[in-house]
Amino acid sequence: MRYRFTGLAPALCAAAILCAPALASDPVGDGPEPSATTVSWEIELQFIDPRRIEVIPPGGSEPEVFWYMVYTAVNTSDRTQRFFPTFQLVTEELRLLDTDVGVPALVFDAIAERHRLTHPRLVHPTRAIGELRSGNDYAIESVAIWRQGDVRVNNFTVFVAGLSGEVRFAGPRRGASAARAVGAAAGQSATADSAAGADAASTDVPDKDAAGAAAREAAAGDSSVSGGGTSADAAAPRSSRRGAFVLRKTLEIRYVVPGSAEARQAADAVRQSTRWVMR
Repeated sequence: MRYRFTGLAPALCAAAILCAPALASDPVGDGPEPSATTVSWEIELQFIDPRRIEVIPPGGSEPEVFWYMVYTAVNTSDRTQRFFPTFQLVTEELRLLDTDVGVPALVFDAIAERHRLTHPRLVHPTRAIGELRSGNDYAIESVAIWRQGDVRVNNFTVFVAGLSGEVRFAGPRRGASAARAVGAAAGQSATADSAAGADAASTDVPDKDAAGAAAREAAAGDSSVSGGGTSADAAAPRSSRRGAFVLRKTLEIRYVVPGSAEARQAADAVRQSTRWVMR
């Protein structure tokens, strides 16, 4: 997947869209990292860094401020993919904010009007979900929206999932039969010896296109973390899957909003890093 950015300043939009930011050099951490090379389908994301917009809500007399992120998604694979993106904002206080919660419809209308020249095909987030055909001609333009009142911090991170079919399974120690079942479903091979000695932290099975069903299910919003499970994980005995969960290749975008609490009410979000993580 390739991703581009615009919107650091209006005058830079035309030039910035041609530039891809370098991935951050700092390590992901102790957990599994994405594969060094592409192992499954990916969707190219082009986005504008978060901006503010003021809208008077229905029945209100004072404008309310919202953060939003306009994006374009292009399916770069050779076949149609199920596009179910999730944009989650995590504050420095570790509060997780989902998009579009309680956001009036007229906020989207105001954003669409602001960007009608640069993004004439902008659709409401609920209409961005669905089958995404290959190629630029079928690109989806949409937006993620948060209330500014929930983002009164100096630092926040946006996680974008649903852009890749790469998944890894992690969890408690598994037996040889369970590891073989998961490996077979993911197009992998696992020996009894290596499976028996596998640990939760190290027993992660990268998804390949041979396990397209598992990848598509995971990227389409499968809630394995909360008890769902992909088809590959379902292949393992139920007893071996207790406590196991799925990590998905996710885009992590870190931002800082400089200044004091008062100054931050008008300051722009400044991008610090962009990288792939397994989350």
